[in-house]
Amino acid sequence: MSIFARRCLAPCALVLWFVAAPAGAVPVAWDASSGKFPDQINPPFTLFDTAVANPVLSNGTLTLSTTVAGSDILGYRQSGTQLNVPANLQIDARVHLVSGSSQAPNRAPIGIQFAPASGVGNFLWIDTDTVFLNTAGDVRGPSASIDTDGGFHTYHIDVAGTTVGSVISVFYDGGAIPVLTGNLFSSSNTEPEISWGDLSDPVGGTSEWQHFEHNAAATPEPVGAALAAACTALLCTSRPNRRRRSTPHV
Repeated sequence: MSIFARRCLAPCALVLWFVAAPAGAVPVAWDASSGKFPDQINPPFTLFDTAVANPVLSNGTLTLSTTVAGSDILGYRQSGTQLNVPANLQIDARVHLVSGSSQAPNRAPIGIQFAPASGVGNFLWIDTDTVFLNTAGDVRGPSASIDTDGGFHTYHIDVAGTTVGSVISVFYDGGAIPVLTGNLFSSSNTEPEISWGDLSDPVGGTSEWQHFEHNAAATPEPVGAALAAACTALLCTSRPNRRRRSTPHV
């Protein structure tokens, strides 16, 4: 085997390793300072929107606005094959509740839904100076009184498991002690989902978002054999540059 042939094997092997690597969970983060909407990043979030007002991105802030009487929803989600939820799901959101109200006790103007697997899930709801989780039966559960409308705050959700009863811990503005704990409960969802925004018809209001991320995005599926073969051919059939030998002195 020539030196060039041996040299080309390394990059070829690297290409083949990447295209054959199994899918796994990776972080995905959207930040308003990027100037991109959440459905414009890679991998994208999917916009759901039945509201009159569209999302507005300006000066490093994404604004979502809905009305209580409008029975509308507005936000972003990833679900199904977009997700590969690990045993320890983590979600971070930096958001400001500008205003809002709810006609249902188990809902609030800002919602973050996390369903790590089919048939199980919960929500973090952010109301005026109150945050709460739901409990079995999708009824209002444990709550905490904290500032939510005085400016931007960071909410960190840690889910220790993917089955009914798995413990949820909610941290606030980088604190080491959770302000709220709860559990996953049985739900009607048929696939994994992470969504955020105005998630419910009986609520309405205006929220401002600067950042949202989680650690459960699925890596790209393995690339087909045709692409692998093409990459290999491109690398291994290129001829090496030959040095021009000088005429020997005799």
